[in-house]
Amino acid sequence: MGTLISLLLPYTIFFAIFWILLFVAWFFLGLPLGPGAFINL
Repeated sequence: MGTLISLLLPYTIFFAIFWILLFVAWFFLGLPLGPGAFINL
């Protein structure tokens, strides 16, 4: 189990950083949450 966690940890860190950057970009660009959605972040 430790081997699995140690192998997947770099991917987890990469995905966490990616989603945070995506959320920040979405927020600053003022994009809607989805097609036809009038709610903005």
